[in-house]
Amino acid sequence: MDNAGPGTFSSLANFIDDFTGPSGTINKVFGNPAVAPNVTLYMPYITDTFRVKENLTLTLGLRYEYWGTPGNALQFPAIDYKLGFGVPGAVFPNFYGFSQQPDRNNFAPRVGFAYTPRWGSKWFGDGKTVFRGGYGIFYDGLFTNILDNTASSVPNAFGGSIVGGSGRGQNNAQEQLANIVGVQDPMAITDTMSNKLLNPYTQQWNLNIERELPWNMVLTVAYVGTRGEKLFTNQDFNGATGVDNSGNYVRLNPNFNEIAVRSNGGDSWYNAAEVELNRTFRNGLLFRASYTYSKFNDDTSEVFTTTGGSSYPQILSCQKCDWGPSALDRRQRFIISSVWALPYSKANWLLKALTDRWQWSNITSFDSGSPDTAFDGLDINLDGHSGNDRPFLGNKSLPVADAGIDGSFIGLTPGSLYSLPVCVYGPGPCNPEPTTSFRFYIPGTSPGLVGNVGRNSIFGPGQIYSDQSIERKFPIPIGKMENQTLTFRTEFFNAFNHPNLFTPTYNLISPIYDQTAPTISGGRTIKFWLVYQF
Repeated sequence: MDNAGPGTFSSLANFIDDFTGPSGTINKVFGNPAVAPNVTLYMPYITDTFRVKENLTLTLGLRYEYWGTPGNALQFPAIDYKLGFGVPGAVFPNFYGFSQQPDRNNFAPRVGFAYTPRWGSKWFGDGKTVFRGGYGIFYDGLFTNILDNTASSVPNAFGGSIVGGSGRGQNNAQEQLANIVGVQDPMAITDTMSNKLLNPYTQQWNLNIERELPWNMVLTVAYVGTRGEKLFTNQDFNGATGVDNSGNYVRLNPNFNEIAVRSNGGDSWYNAAEVELNRTFRNGLLFRASYTYSKFNDDTSEVFTTTGGSSYPQILSCQKCDWGPSALDRRQRFIISSVWALPYSKANWLLKALTDRWQWSNITSFDSGSPDTAFDGLDINLDGHSGNDRPFLGNKSLPVADAGIDGSFIGLTPGSLYSLPVCVYGPGPCNPEPTTSFRFYIPGTSPGLVGNVGRNSIFGPGQIYSDQSIERKFPIPIGKMENQTLTFRTEFFNAFNHPNLFTPTYNLISPIYDQTAPTISGGRTIKFWLVYQF
Protein backbone atom coordinates (compact mmCIF):
# COMPACT_ATOMS: atom_id res chain seq x y z
CA MET A 1 0.00 0.00 0.00
CA ASP A 2 1.30 3.42 -0.97
CA ASN A 3 1.69 5.54 2.17
CA ALA A 4 1.32 9.23 1.29
CA GLY A 5 2.78 10.40 4.63
CA PRO A 6 2.17 10.12 8.36
CA GLY A 7 -1.57 9.84 9.02
CA THR A 8 -2.51 10.10 5.33
CA PHE A 9 -3.01 7.51 2.63
CA SER A 10 -3.40 7.41 -1.13
CA SER A 11 -6.86 7.02 -2.66
CA LEU A 12 -6.06 3.34 -3.24
CA ALA A 13 -6.25 2.79 0.51
CA ASN A 14 -9.89 3.86 0.49
CA PHE A 15 -10.76 0.85 -1.66
CA ILE A 16 -8.66 -1.59 0.35
CA ASP A 17 -9.97 -0.36 3.71
CA ASP A 18 -13.53 0.20 2.42
CA PHE A 19 -13.79 3.98 2.77
CA THR A 20 -15.82 6.16 0.44
CA GLY A 21 -13.17 8.85 0.04
CA PRO A 22 -13.58 12.53 0.91
CA SER A 23 -15.68 13.51 -2.11
CA GLY A 24 -18.10 12.08 -4.61
CA THR A 25 -21.17 9.92 -4.23
CA ILE A 26 -21.81 6.19 -4.55
CA ASN A 27 -25.28 5.45 -5.95
CA LYS A 28 -27.28 2.26 -6.03
CA VAL A 29 -30.19 2.42 -8.44
CA PHE A 30 -33.14 0.07 -8.83
CA GLY A 31 -35.25 0.22 -11.93
CA ASN A 32 -34.06 1.34 -15.35
CA PRO A 33 -33.15 5.04 -15.69
CA ALA A 34 -32.53 4.62 -19.42
CA VAL A 35 -35.26 5.17 -21.99
CA ALA A 36 -35.22 4.32 -25.70
CA PRO A 37 -38.59 5.36 -27.17
CA ASN A 38 -39.49 4.53 -30.75
CA VAL A 39 -41.39 7.38 -32.36
CA THR A 40 -42.92 7.45 -35.82
CA LEU A 41 -43.81 10.96 -36.96
CA TYR A 42 -46.68 11.58 -39.36
CA MET A 43 -46.54 14.94 -41.14
CA PRO A 44 -48.57 14.96 -44.35
CA TYR A 45 -49.17 18.30 -46.00
CA ILE A 46 -50.77 19.83 -49.08
CA THR A 47 -49.96 23.19 -50.63
CA ASP A 48 -50.69 25.02 -53.85
CA THR A 49 -50.12 28.44 -55.35
CA PHE A 50 -52.89 30.10 -57.34
CA ARG A 51 -52.33 32.91 -59.80
CA VAL A 52 -55.55 34.78 -59.17
CA LYS A 53 -54.53 37.66 -61.44
CA GLU A 54 -51.44 38.59 -63.34
CA ASN A 55 -50.34 40.73 -60.38
CA LEU A 56 -51.77 38.61 -57.52
CA THR A 57 -50.75 35.15 -56.32
CA LEU A 58 -52.25 33.26 -53.40
CA THR A 59 -50.65 30.32 -51.60
CA LEU A 60 -52.72 27.98 -49.43
CA GLY A 61 -51.54 24.99 -47.49
CA LEU A 62 -52.40 22.65 -44.65
CA ARG A 63 -50.02 20.51 -42.62
CA TYR A 64 -50.87 17.87 -40.05
CA GLU A 65 -48.38 16.68 -37.42
CA TYR A 66 -48.55 13.72 -35.09
CA TRP A 67 -45.58 13.19 -32.78
CA GLY A 68 -46.77 10.07 -31.00
CA THR A 69 -46.53 9.32 -27.27
CA PRO A 70 -42.84 8.67 -26.49
CA GLY A 71 -43.47 9.07 -22.75
CA ASN A 72 -45.35 5.78 -22.70
CA ALA A 73 -42.06 3.90 -23.09
CA LEU A 74 -41.68 4.40 -19.32
CA GLN A 75 -43.28 2.30 -16.61
CA PHE A 76 -44.49 5.48 -14.89
CA PRO A 77 -44.87 7.95 -17.76
CA ALA A 78 -46.74 10.90 -16.30
CA ILE A 79 -48.74 12.46 -13.50
CA ASP A 80 -52.49 13.03 -13.66
CA TYR A 81 -52.50 16.76 -14.38
CA LYS A 82 -56.07 17.11 -13.06
CA LEU A 83 -54.82 16.53 -9.52
CA GLY A 84 -53.44 20.07 -9.50
CA PHE A 85 -51.29 21.73 -6.84
CA GLY A 86 -50.98 19.70 -3.67
CA VAL A 87 -52.04 16.53 -5.57
CA PRO A 88 -55.08 15.91 -3.32
CA GLY A 89 -56.18 12.28 -3.18
CA ALA A 90 -52.94 11.04 -4.77
CA VAL A 91 -51.93 7.44 -4.07
CA PHE A 92 -48.22 6.69 -4.40
CA PRO A 93 -46.89 5.59 -6.84
CA ASN A 94 -50.05 5.05 -8.92
CA PHE A 95 -50.63 8.74 -9.64
CA TYR A 96 -47.33 8.79 -11.60
CA GLY A 97 -48.48 5.89 -13.77
CA PHE A 98 -50.84 7.73 -16.12
CA SER A 99 -50.20 7.32 -19.84
CA GLN A 100 -49.22 10.26 -21.99
CA GLN A 101 -52.29 11.21 -23.98
CA PRO A 102 -51.85 11.54 -27.76
CA ASP A 103 -52.19 15.02 -29.24
CA ARG A 104 -54.19 14.53 -32.45
CA ASN A 105 -55.28 18.11 -33.09
CA ASN A 106 -52.09 19.47 -34.63
CA PHE A 107 -53.46 21.06 -37.78
CA ALA A 108 -51.24 23.79 -39.17
CA PRO A 109 -52.80 25.99 -41.88
CA ARG A 110 -50.62 28.26 -44.02
CA VAL A 111 -51.69 31.17 -46.19
CA GLY A 112 -49.64 33.71 -48.10
CA PHE A 113 -50.03 36.26 -50.88
CA ALA A 114 -47.96 38.48 -53.16
CA TYR A 115 -49.51 41.52 -54.84
CA THR A 116 -48.02 44.04 -57.27
CA PRO A 117 -50.24 47.12 -57.64
CA ARG A 118 -50.88 48.47 -61.13
CA TRP A 119 -52.22 51.75 -59.82
CA GLY A 120 -50.59 54.67 -58.05
CA SER A 121 -47.51 54.57 -60.27
CA LYS A 122 -46.29 57.81 -58.71
CA TRP A 123 -45.79 56.00 -55.42
CA PHE A 124 -45.47 52.35 -56.36
CA GLY A 125 -43.85 52.61 -59.79
CA ASP A 126 -44.82 50.36 -62.65
CA GLY A 127 -44.34 46.85 -61.28
CA LYS A 128 -41.62 48.03 -58.88
CA THR A 129 -43.51 47.39 -55.62
CA VAL A 130 -44.62 44.11 -54.10
CA PHE A 131 -46.85 43.57 -51.06
CA ARG A 132 -46.36 40.22 -49.35
CA GLY A 133 -47.96 38.67 -46.31
CA GLY A 134 -48.47 35.34 -44.65
CA TYR A 135 -49.80 33.43 -41.67
CA GLY A 136 -48.98 29.99 -40.36
CA ILE A 137 -49.01 27.69 -37.34
CA PHE A 138 -45.88 25.73 -36.41
CA TYR A 139 -45.62 22.90 -33.86
CA ASP A 140 -42.80 21.75 -31.62
CA GLY A 141 -42.19 18.24 -30.34
CA LEU A 142 -41.39 16.51 -27.07
CA PHE A 143 -37.60 16.32 -26.72
CA THR A 144 -35.87 13.47 -24.94
CA ASN A 145 -34.40 15.49 -22.06
CA ILE A 146 -37.88 15.60 -20.52
CA LEU A 147 -38.15 11.81 -20.84
CA ASP A 148 -34.63 11.29 -19.49
CA ASN A 149 -35.42 13.27 -16.33
CA THR A 150 -38.61 11.31 -15.78
CA ALA A 151 -36.85 7.97 -16.36
CA SER A 152 -34.10 8.72 -13.84
CA SER A 153 -36.49 9.85 -11.11
CA VAL A 154 -38.76 8.14 -8.60
CA PRO A 155 -40.78 5.99 -9.18
CA ASN A 156 -39.08 4.87 -12.44
CA ALA A 157 -35.65 4.70 -10.77
CA PHE A 158 -34.99 4.65 -7.04
CA GLY A 159 -32.45 3.56 -4.49
CA GLY A 160 -29.99 5.37 -2.28
CA SER A 161 -26.65 7.15 -2.09
CA ILE A 162 -23.56 7.17 0.10
CA VAL A 163 -21.99 10.61 0.22
CA GLY A 164 -18.30 11.03 1.03
CA GLY A 165 -17.31 13.03 4.08
CA SER A 166 -14.33 14.67 5.73
CA GLY A 167 -10.96 12.94 5.90
CA ARG A 168 -11.19 9.56 4.21
CA GLY A 169 -14.96 9.71 4.12
CA GLN A 170 -17.35 7.09 5.44
CA ASN A 171 -16.15 3.61 6.33
CA ASN A 172 -17.80 0.25 5.58
CA ALA A 173 -18.83 1.55 2.16
CA GLN A 174 -19.61 -1.89 0.71
CA GLU A 175 -21.77 -2.82 3.69
CA GLN A 176 -23.65 0.46 3.44
CA LEU A 177 -24.16 -0.13 -0.27
CA ALA A 178 -25.49 -3.65 0.38
CA ASN A 179 -27.96 -2.27 2.94
CA ILE A 180 -29.61 0.01 0.37
CA VAL A 181 -32.83 -1.76 -0.58
CA GLY A 182 -35.16 -1.22 -3.50
CA VAL A 183 -38.01 0.48 -1.71
CA GLN A 184 -39.96 3.32 -3.32
CA ASP A 185 -39.71 6.52 -1.30
CA PRO A 186 -42.71 8.90 -1.64
CA MET A 187 -40.63 11.64 0.01
CA ALA A 188 -38.04 11.64 -2.77
CA ILE A 189 -37.89 14.68 -5.06
CA THR A 190 -39.61 13.65 -8.29
CA ASP A 191 -39.35 14.73 -11.93
CA THR A 192 -42.31 13.84 -14.10
CA MET A 193 -44.49 15.29 -16.84
CA SER A 194 -48.15 15.97 -17.42
CA ASN A 195 -50.21 13.14 -18.86
CA LYS A 196 -51.74 15.78 -21.17
CA LEU A 197 -48.45 17.19 -22.40
CA LEU A 198 -49.34 18.70 -25.78
CA ASN A 199 -47.17 19.92 -28.63
CA PRO A 200 -46.37 23.61 -28.14
CA TYR A 201 -47.25 25.74 -31.14
CA THR A 202 -46.47 29.16 -32.53
CA GLN A 203 -48.71 31.35 -34.63
CA GLN A 204 -46.67 33.54 -36.96
CA TRP A 205 -47.79 36.35 -39.23
CA ASN A 206 -45.94 38.89 -41.32
CA LEU A 207 -46.50 41.71 -43.79
CA ASN A 208 -43.85 43.43 -45.89
CA ILE A 209 -43.54 45.96 -48.69
CA GLU A 210 -40.66 45.65 -51.13
CA ARG A 211 -39.85 48.61 -53.38
CA GLU A 212 -37.30 48.85 -56.18
CA LEU A 213 -35.37 52.13 -56.00
CA PRO A 214 -32.88 53.90 -58.28
CA TRP A 215 -29.19 52.87 -58.33
CA ASN A 216 -29.99 49.13 -58.16
CA MET A 217 -31.39 49.38 -54.64
CA VAL A 218 -34.28 47.44 -53.10
CA LEU A 219 -35.97 48.62 -49.89
CA THR A 220 -38.08 46.28 -47.73
CA VAL A 221 -40.16 47.34 -44.73
CA ALA A 222 -41.76 44.54 -42.72
CA TYR A 223 -43.68 43.64 -39.61
CA VAL A 224 -43.37 40.20 -37.99
CA GLY A 225 -45.43 38.88 -35.09
CA THR A 226 -45.50 35.54 -33.29
CA ARG A 227 -47.60 34.10 -30.51
CA GLY A 228 -46.31 31.07 -28.65
CA GLU A 229 -48.86 28.98 -26.75
CA LYS A 230 -48.76 25.85 -24.60
CA LEU A 231 -44.99 26.21 -24.23
CA PHE A 232 -43.08 23.72 -22.09
CA THR A 233 -42.41 24.94 -18.56
CA ASN A 234 -41.64 23.72 -15.02
CA GLN A 235 -44.27 23.60 -12.30
CA ASP A 236 -43.87 22.40 -8.71
CA PHE A 237 -47.11 20.64 -7.78
CA ASN A 238 -46.08 20.35 -4.14
CA GLY A 239 -44.38 23.55 -3.12
CA ALA A 240 -43.87 24.55 0.51
CA THR A 241 -46.06 26.90 2.52
CA GLY A 242 -43.48 27.60 5.23
CA VAL A 243 -41.27 25.75 7.72
CA ASP A 244 -41.94 23.94 11.00
CA ASN A 245 -40.23 24.50 14.34
CA SER A 246 -37.30 22.36 13.23
CA GLY A 247 -36.79 24.38 10.03
CA ASN A 248 -38.14 21.66 7.75
CA TYR A 249 -40.38 22.62 4.84
CA VAL A 250 -44.12 22.15 5.27
CA ARG A 251 -45.43 21.01 1.88
CA LEU A 252 -48.92 21.51 0.44
CA ASN A 253 -49.22 17.74 0.74
CA PRO A 254 -47.00 16.50 3.60
CA ASN A 255 -47.07 12.96 2.18
CA PHE A 256 -44.73 13.92 -0.66
CA ASN A 257 -41.69 16.04 -1.40
CA GLU A 258 -41.21 18.42 -4.34
CA ILE A 259 -42.99 17.23 -7.50
CA ALA A 260 -41.50 18.84 -10.61
CA VAL A 261 -43.96 18.59 -13.51
CA ARG A 262 -43.18 19.48 -17.14
CA SER A 263 -46.36 21.05 -18.47
CA ASN A 264 -47.74 23.39 -21.15
CA GLY A 265 -48.08 26.43 -18.88
CA GLY A 266 -45.95 28.91 -20.89
CA ASP A 267 -46.88 31.69 -23.32
CA SER A 268 -44.98 34.26 -25.37
CA TRP A 269 -45.45 37.29 -27.65
CA TYR A 270 -42.98 38.66 -30.20
CA ASN A 271 -43.43 41.77 -32.32
CA ALA A 272 -40.82 43.27 -34.62
CA ALA A 273 -40.43 46.05 -37.18
CA GLU A 274 -37.76 45.44 -39.81
CA VAL A 275 -36.12 47.62 -42.46
CA GLU A 276 -33.76 46.18 -45.06
CA LEU A 277 -31.83 47.84 -47.90
CA ASN A 278 -30.10 45.86 -50.67
CA ARG A 279 -27.86 47.17 -53.41
CA THR A 280 -26.08 45.34 -56.21
CA PHE A 281 -22.97 46.93 -57.69
CA ARG A 282 -21.63 46.32 -61.18
CA ASN A 283 -18.33 45.02 -59.87
CA GLY A 284 -20.02 41.94 -58.40
CA LEU A 285 -20.62 43.32 -54.90
CA LEU A 286 -23.93 42.65 -53.13
CA PHE A 287 -24.47 44.85 -50.07
CA ARG A 288 -27.25 44.52 -47.48
CA ALA A 289 -28.05 46.55 -44.36
CA SER A 290 -30.93 45.66 -42.03
CA TYR A 291 -32.30 46.98 -38.77
CA THR A 292 -34.77 45.25 -36.42
CA TYR A 293 -36.56 46.71 -33.45
CA SER A 294 -38.43 44.07 -31.51
CA LYS A 295 -40.01 43.21 -28.20
CA PHE A 296 -40.13 39.64 -26.95
CA ASN A 297 -42.12 38.89 -23.78
CA ASP A 298 -42.92 35.56 -22.18
CA ASP A 299 -43.46 33.87 -18.83
CA THR A 300 -41.01 31.05 -19.50
CA SER A 301 -38.21 31.29 -22.03
CA GLU A 302 -37.42 27.57 -22.26
CA VAL A 303 -38.26 24.71 -19.96
CA PHE A 304 -34.71 24.39 -18.64
CA THR A 305 -33.53 28.00 -19.11
CA THR A 306 -33.11 29.87 -15.87
CA THR A 307 -34.00 33.54 -15.66
CA GLY A 308 -32.33 34.26 -12.39
CA GLY A 309 -31.42 31.25 -10.32
CA SER A 310 -34.37 29.02 -11.19
CA SER A 311 -36.56 27.98 -14.10
CA TYR A 312 -39.60 28.12 -11.79
CA PRO A 313 -41.82 31.21 -11.46
CA GLN A 314 -41.49 33.36 -8.36
CA ILE A 315 -45.05 32.38 -7.38
CA LEU A 316 -45.15 28.63 -7.96
CA SER A 317 -48.90 28.54 -8.54
CA CYS A 318 -48.95 31.55 -10.93
CA GLN A 319 -46.97 31.17 -14.14
CA LYS A 320 -48.58 34.29 -15.64
CA CYS A 321 -47.22 36.37 -12.76
CA ASP A 322 -43.72 35.90 -14.23
CA TRP A 323 -44.62 37.72 -17.47
CA GLY A 324 -41.77 39.94 -18.62
CA PRO A 325 -38.95 40.25 -21.17
CA SER A 326 -37.82 36.93 -22.54
CA ALA A 327 -34.33 35.66 -21.85
CA LEU A 328 -34.04 35.68 -25.67
CA ASP A 329 -35.09 39.33 -26.02
CA ARG A 330 -32.73 41.50 -28.07
CA ARG A 331 -34.48 44.82 -28.43
CA GLN A 332 -32.40 46.21 -31.31
CA ARG A 333 -30.21 44.65 -33.97
CA PHE A 334 -28.33 46.19 -36.89
CA ILE A 335 -26.62 43.95 -39.46
CA ILE A 336 -24.35 44.78 -42.38
CA SER A 337 -23.60 41.95 -44.78
CA SER A 338 -21.96 41.67 -48.17
CA VAL A 339 -20.87 39.15 -50.79
CA TRP A 340 -18.24 40.15 -53.30
CA ALA A 341 -17.05 38.15 -56.28
CA LEU A 342 -13.58 39.64 -56.38
CA PRO A 343 -12.37 41.09 -59.68
CA TYR A 344 -9.70 39.14 -61.53
CA SER A 345 -6.91 39.93 -63.94
CA LYS A 346 -7.25 39.06 -67.64
CA ALA A 347 -3.69 40.00 -68.50
CA ASN A 348 -2.61 36.40 -69.08
CA TRP A 349 -3.70 32.88 -68.24
CA LEU A 350 -1.48 32.65 -65.16
CA LEU A 351 -2.82 35.84 -63.49
CA LYS A 352 -6.36 34.82 -64.36
CA ALA A 353 -5.84 31.40 -62.78
CA LEU A 354 -4.51 33.02 -59.59
CA THR A 355 -7.15 35.76 -59.26
CA ASP A 356 -10.32 34.24 -60.72
CA ARG A 357 -13.19 32.65 -58.71
CA TRP A 358 -12.38 34.28 -55.35
CA GLN A 359 -15.31 35.37 -53.17
CA TRP A 360 -15.35 37.35 -49.92
CA SER A 361 -18.33 37.38 -47.53
CA ASN A 362 -19.01 39.43 -44.42
CA ILE A 363 -21.67 39.58 -41.71
CA THR A 364 -21.25 42.25 -39.03
CA SER A 365 -23.90 42.56 -36.33
CA PHE A 366 -24.56 45.08 -33.58
CA ASP A 367 -26.92 43.75 -30.87
CA SER A 368 -28.42 45.50 -27.88
CA GLY A 369 -27.87 43.94 -24.47
CA SER A 370 -29.49 40.77 -23.21
CA PRO A 371 -31.75 40.75 -20.11
CA ASP A 372 -31.24 38.95 -16.83
CA THR A 373 -32.89 38.70 -13.45
CA ALA A 374 -31.80 39.87 -10.01
CA PHE A 375 -32.62 37.17 -7.47
CA ASP A 376 -32.07 36.76 -3.75
CA GLY A 377 -30.30 33.42 -3.63
CA LEU A 378 -32.41 32.84 -0.49
CA ASP A 379 -35.80 31.27 0.02
CA ILE A 380 -37.52 34.39 1.33
CA ASN A 381 -41.09 33.21 0.77
CA LEU A 382 -40.34 29.70 2.12
CA ASP A 383 -41.80 27.91 -0.91
CA GLY A 384 -38.97 25.38 -1.14
CA HIS A 385 -37.07 27.13 -3.95
CA SER A 386 -34.17 29.47 -3.24
CA GLY A 387 -33.47 30.55 -6.80
CA ASN A 388 -36.82 31.98 -7.85
CA ASP A 389 -37.23 34.67 -5.15
CA ARG A 390 -36.58 38.22 -6.26
CA PRO A 391 -35.66 41.24 -4.13
CA PHE A 392 -37.51 44.51 -3.57
CA LEU A 393 -36.62 47.72 -5.38
CA GLY A 394 -35.27 50.46 -3.16
CA ASN A 395 -33.62 53.23 -5.21
CA LYS A 396 -33.52 52.61 -8.96
CA SER A 397 -30.87 55.29 -9.51
CA LEU A 398 -28.21 53.40 -7.53
CA PRO A 399 -25.83 50.76 -8.98
CA VAL A 400 -26.95 47.15 -8.81
CA ALA A 401 -24.10 46.36 -6.41
CA ASP A 402 -25.70 48.54 -3.71
CA ALA A 403 -27.79 45.81 -2.12
CA GLY A 404 -29.14 45.47 1.39
CA ILE A 405 -30.18 42.51 3.49
CA ASP A 406 -32.24 42.02 6.61
CA GLY A 407 -30.20 41.70 9.79
CA SER A 408 -31.74 38.32 10.62
CA PHE A 409 -29.56 36.69 7.93
CA ILE A 410 -26.24 38.09 9.17
CA GLY A 411 -26.61 37.99 12.95
CA LEU A 412 -27.73 41.62 13.33
CA THR A 413 -31.02 43.28 14.28
CA PRO A 414 -33.99 41.60 12.52
CA GLY A 415 -36.24 44.04 10.67
CA SER A 416 -33.35 46.42 9.89
CA LEU A 417 -31.47 46.55 6.58
CA TYR A 418 -27.68 46.43 6.29
CA SER A 419 -25.35 46.88 3.33
CA LEU A 420 -24.15 43.65 1.75
CA PRO A 421 -20.95 45.24 0.34
CA VAL A 422 -20.08 46.73 3.75
CA CYS A 423 -21.35 44.26 6.33
CA VAL A 424 -20.92 40.91 4.53
CA TYR A 425 -18.20 41.39 1.93
CA GLY A 426 -16.51 44.45 3.40
CA PRO A 427 -14.85 45.62 6.61
CA GLY A 428 -17.85 47.42 8.14
CA PRO A 429 -18.89 49.23 10.26
CA CYS A 430 -22.45 47.96 10.07
CA ASN A 431 -25.24 50.43 10.60
CA PRO A 432 -28.93 50.04 9.74
CA GLU A 433 -29.98 52.02 6.66
CA PRO A 434 -33.31 52.92 4.98
CA THR A 435 -34.54 51.15 1.83
CA THR A 436 -33.60 54.21 -0.28
CA SER A 437 -29.92 53.49 0.42
CA PHE A 438 -30.03 50.36 -1.76
CA ARG A 439 -30.83 49.50 -5.36
CA PHE A 440 -32.22 46.16 -4.18
CA TYR A 441 -32.89 44.83 -0.72
CA ILE A 442 -33.75 41.43 0.78
CA PRO A 443 -36.27 41.50 3.65
CA GLY A 444 -36.69 38.82 6.30
CA THR A 445 -38.45 35.55 5.50
CA SER A 446 -42.22 35.43 5.35
CA PRO A 447 -44.48 32.82 3.72
CA GLY A 448 -45.92 34.11 0.45
CA LEU A 449 -43.67 37.19 0.30
CA VAL A 450 -43.17 38.31 -3.32
CA GLY A 451 -40.40 40.68 -4.45
CA ASN A 452 -41.39 43.49 -6.79
CA VAL A 453 -38.31 43.39 -9.05
CA GLY A 454 -39.47 42.16 -12.44
CA ARG A 455 -38.17 39.07 -14.18
CA ASN A 456 -35.44 39.88 -16.73
CA SER A 457 -35.65 43.57 -15.88
CA ILE A 458 -31.89 44.26 -16.07
CA PHE A 459 -30.34 44.81 -19.50
CA GLY A 460 -26.58 44.71 -19.94
CA PRO A 461 -24.19 45.97 -22.62
CA GLY A 462 -24.56 45.12 -26.29
CA GLN A 463 -22.35 42.94 -28.46
CA ILE A 464 -20.53 43.41 -31.76
CA TYR A 465 -19.51 40.53 -34.00
CA SER A 466 -17.90 40.50 -37.42
CA ASP A 467 -17.71 37.15 -39.19
CA GLN A 468 -15.75 36.97 -42.45
CA SER A 469 -15.05 34.28 -45.01
CA ILE A 470 -13.06 33.94 -48.20
CA GLU A 471 -13.26 31.08 -50.66
CA ARG A 472 -11.83 29.98 -53.97
CA LYS A 473 -13.39 27.48 -56.36
CA PHE A 474 -11.25 25.24 -58.52
CA PRO A 475 -13.17 23.68 -61.44
CA ILE A 476 -12.22 20.20 -62.62
CA PRO A 477 -12.81 20.30 -66.41
CA ILE A 478 -11.75 16.74 -67.19
CA GLY A 479 -13.98 14.78 -69.54
CA LYS A 480 -17.39 14.31 -68.02
CA MET A 481 -16.25 16.00 -64.80
CA GLU A 482 -16.89 19.52 -66.10
CA ASN A 483 -19.51 20.17 -63.39
CA GLN A 484 -17.26 19.18 -60.50
CA THR A 485 -15.39 21.70 -58.34
CA LEU A 486 -13.04 21.75 -55.41
CA THR A 487 -13.74 24.64 -53.01
CA PHE A 488 -11.31 25.98 -50.44
CA ARG A 489 -12.96 28.15 -47.77
CA THR A 490 -11.62 29.96 -44.70
CA GLU A 491 -14.00 31.39 -42.06
CA PHE A 492 -13.13 33.94 -39.37
CA PHE A 493 -15.60 34.22 -36.49
CA ASN A 494 -15.30 37.47 -34.51
CA ALA A 495 -12.61 38.34 -37.03
CA PHE A 496 -11.45 41.50 -35.26
CA ASN A 497 -11.30 39.80 -31.83
CA HIS A 498 -13.77 42.29 -30.35
CA PRO A 499 -14.35 41.68 -26.59
CA ASN A 500 -18.06 41.44 -25.79
CA LEU A 501 -19.68 41.99 -22.41
CA PHE A 502 -22.76 40.04 -21.38
CA THR A 503 -25.30 40.64 -18.65
CA PRO A 504 -24.32 38.65 -15.55
CA THR A 505 -26.84 36.86 -13.38
CA TYR A 506 -27.37 39.01 -10.29
CA ASN A 507 -27.34 36.69 -7.29
CA LEU A 508 -27.49 39.26 -4.47
CA ILE A 509 -25.86 37.02 -1.87
CA SER A 510 -22.87 36.27 -4.11
CA PRO A 511 -19.67 38.22 -3.54
CA ILE A 512 -20.12 41.71 -4.97
CA TYR A 513 -17.32 41.36 -7.49
CA ASP A 514 -19.13 38.34 -8.98
CA GLN A 515 -22.42 40.13 -9.48
CA THR A 516 -21.10 43.37 -10.95
CA ALA A 517 -18.50 42.06 -13.38
CA PRO A 518 -20.07 41.44 -16.82
CA THR A 519 -19.18 38.18 -18.51
CA ILE A 520 -16.50 38.78 -21.13
CA SER A 521 -16.48 36.77 -24.34
CA GLY A 522 -13.68 37.30 -26.81
CA GLY A 523 -11.33 35.40 -29.04
CA ARG A 524 -11.19 34.73 -32.73
CA THR A 525 -12.09 31.39 -34.29
CA ILE A 526 -10.71 30.32 -37.66
CA LYS A 527 -12.03 27.35 -39.64
CA PHE A 528 -10.74 25.84 -42.88
CA TRP A 529 -12.92 23.88 -45.28
CA LEU A 530 -12.10 21.82 -48.34
CA VAL A 531 -15.26 20.74 -50.18
CA TYR A 532 -15.53 18.50 -53.22
CA GLN A 533 -18.71 19.03 -55.23
CA PHE A 534 -19.93 16.72 -57.96
